[in-house]
Amino acid sequence: MDFRAFEATPGIRVIVLPDAPVYTHVAASDDFIRVSGLNRNEVIGNGYFDVLKKTPFKPDCAREQQLRASFAYVMAHKQPHEIPTQRCAVMTQDCALHDRYWNIQHEPLLDEEATLTGIIHTAVDVTEQVQRDQHSKQTIDFLLDNAPVGMVICEAMRDPAGLITDFYPKHINRQYYQLTGFSPEELKTGTLQTILQALGSSPVFSTIVDVVEQGTTLVREQFIARTARWLSVAFARLNDGIQVTLTDITELKKSQLALHQEVAFSRGILNASLNGIYVLTAIREPDGTVSDFSFIQVNQKFAELTGYPVADLPGKSLVELFPHTRSGGLFTKLCQVVNGESITPQVMYHAKSFDRWYDYMVVRLANNDVVVTFQEITRQREFAILVEQQKNMLDSILNHSPNGITLYAAIRDDKGIIQDFRCIVTNQAAETFTQVPREERLRRTVLEIVPDLKESALFRQAVSIMETGEAFQSQYYHTPIDRWLELSIVRMDENHLINVFTDVTTTKQAQLQLEQSIVELKRSNEELKQFAYVASHDLQEPVRKIRMFNSLMAQYAEPGSEMSRYISKVEHSTIRMTGLIKSLLDYSSLSQDRQRFSDVDLNTILENVLSDFEVLITQKQAVIHHDPLPMLEAIPLQMNQLFFNLIGNALKFSRKGIPPIICVKAVPLPEDRKLTFPVLQKHQDYMEITVQDNGIGFNQEYASKIFTIFQQLNDRSLFDGYGIGLGLCKKVADTHKGVIFAAGEPKEGAIFTILLPRKQR
Repeated sequence: MDFRAFEATPGIRVIVLPDAPVYTHVAASDDFIRVSGLNRNEVIGNGYFDVLKKTPFKPDCAREQQLRASFAYVMAHKQPHEIPTQRCAVMTQDCALHDRYWNIQHEPLLDEEATLTGIIHTAVDVTEQVQRDQHSKQTIDFLLDNAPVGMVICEAMRDPAGLITDFYPKHINRQYYQLTGFSPEELKTGTLQTILQALGSSPVFSTIVDVVEQGTTLVREQFIARTARWLSVAFARLNDGIQVTLTDITELKKSQLALHQEVAFSRGILNASLNGIYVLTAIREPDGTVSDFSFIQVNQKFAELTGYPVADLPGKSLVELFPHTRSGGLFTKLCQVVNGESITPQVMYHAKSFDRWYDYMVVRLANNDVVVTFQEITRQREFAILVEQQKNMLDSILNHSPNGITLYAAIRDDKGIIQDFRCIVTNQAAETFTQVPREERLRRTVLEIVPDLKESALFRQAVSIMETGEAFQSQYYHTPIDRWLELSIVRMDENHLINVFTDVTTTKQAQLQLEQSIVELKRSNEELKQFAYVASHDLQEPVRKIRMFNSLMAQYAEPGSEMSRYISKVEHSTIRMTGLIKSLLDYSSLSQDRQRFSDVDLNTILENVLSDFEVLITQKQAVIHHDPLPMLEAIPLQMNQLFFNLIGNALKFSRKGIPPIICVKAVPLPEDRKLTFPVLQKHQDYMEITVQDNGIGFNQEYASKIFTIFQQLNDRSLFDGYGIGLGLCKKVADTHKGVIFAAGEPKEGAIFTILLPRKQR
């Protein structure tokens, strides 16, 4: 094959043969040659792991095992396989080793008969990304360790059934140790359950599991005897684990207890109101700035509207229980009122925690307290959460998608006719694919960036999509980045279009290569047709004339004379030539067979073949044993050719003086045996058909050669034939997506095995 196109493709890539355990190189990209420091002769023809030892890359034994396992997977399944990020030491010119990280991909290279002919090995250097991730982790660890609150990040530990059995602390910051009194040594080997047990909070473990499995949150107060502190402990899901946040509320707790008597006095009045009422006291920083509010008292209606029991709220932090108040505007209004700055105490506020809208009235009660009265207006939590989830999902898609994504808004004139488009959302991949900077794309309209686009078919197509809603898809070669891109345009709504750019370079290159292969195959088939024509007409015509003139000469030759013997030899040779041409024509026409598959009864096929050999069977006193044969979806004529050649060979190559015994059997192919033949389809049912004889047999070392056309293992003077019959049998098996092989011993007979699918899918 010509690998020049592959060699010119960018990236560190090679093609190796599936000849495990060697994996011989047959092609290598220019980038691989450059990075490896080897010349092409040192790579091509040599095994993958032998070449790897000569390169600067020094993977350890475990990484080499991963590579071999990945190669084996592709060979077994004919499916692509990717190895997760792999660390590999690279030796520089000064003999120093530096760690590099790679993503390894293996893709099968299949021919048109789905036979694995090679494996494409691609290595992508992701060292910078890994280093960025490591730096980000270090930054996060620094922020966690210096946070003013105690924090623990735990990862779920699951049993084989996927159920959470415990949590393993991945990170515990310094503030946590100060708040709880634990030492790092005490928690070095501990799990979350051991920590909870030490704190006397074991029953809360099942609720923490619900936080992870159901996405709920948990906030509770905990008194720590070691440090004599009250802590507010919050549990929130973080990936497949939890984040535990500890806040010191000791002083707040003391204030709550001090105010308990006063709050109890006014509770009856508060509970008589039809509106929700609660009293807050401001929590201030040393400079007087309000940082939070603590609940002093709430009425029964507040508990009904929020779902929080009345007894649990006094002393709790407003921001901790309702963190959305800080961002939603209510916290600002409370600060303005408690500081005497607001002259409009009424505010409308959406409490996301309860999915409700409220009409609030905030009144200053004392220098540091406020009383809040609120009334529910409407319910919108599900809609708000849905919008937020959709926004987060869109951000995630845009930030992580390898495809370029842009969202355009239509610009219409007074009559509603589309005049232009403006990009309102785009991602980095779109900038890479189109080479248009993101800032420019968002700042200017489409026609301001590309004025000539107004008269193009693409612009008209975009307008048509807005009108009809029919999606548009096209592939094109983008010269600035030397890649094939696929552009998909769909209408989101009546005023917005979504463009998606996908890199299809690999697929397109494979498609172009396939199209070239199809052209070459068509040319080859045409040449085969021409050959068949020559074989059936032009070659047979001279042979017929030779026989005709030879017959005329025989009339003038004396019987038994030397001339008569010569004429007889010519006649024998021409008869053999005619048979050889016919057999060769049958073999070549088999590839051209356009008959459709149908249900074929192999019993009928065998009976017809035995009828054809009836005279020869009688002459040789042959004994034929056969089991009932199955129905197969096959080409009837080719099945007849298969059995005709196999039975004919068994009769021809019998031992002198010993009557031939031929046994024909058929059994379903067991699943475990099917796995030993990689070419067989995994989800197909197969029949194993055997034709066994007691003839002259053959040496097993020639088992693979007997199916080669024109290959004969025996003396032609003793056994006539052209060496085409078994080659034709193999072609029949290939046509039916099956397998044929033989086993034998000299003077012990032979057995031919054919594996054929019951159905052609």
